[in-house]
Amino acid sequence: MSSSYKTINVSASPDGHVVTVELNRPEALNAMNTAMGEDLVRCFEAFQWDRAARCVVFTGAGAKAFSSSPRRRPSSRCPR
Repeated sequence: MSSSYKTINVSASPDGHVVTVELNRPEALNAMNTAMGEDLVRCFEAFQWDRAARCVVFTGAGAKAFSSSPRRRPSSRCPR
C-alpha cells in the first residue's frame, strides 16, 4: 500500500494483516466525491495483489463525522 492518494490515507499494521483506510476530507465531513471514489477504487485494486492484508478498517478524519452523504446537485434526469 505504498501509493499516494489525494483523499484517503492508507496504513498497515506491522505484520501487514490489518489495513486502515482513512477518509480524509474532514472539511467536507468526509463526503464522497469523484476523487475519493477514484482513490478507493485504486486502493481496493491494490488489495488484490497484497497477500498479507486480511482485514480492512474504515475510519474518517476529523471529530465530527465518519462520512456524510455525497453532495447531490439537482439533475434534470433525476425524478423529484
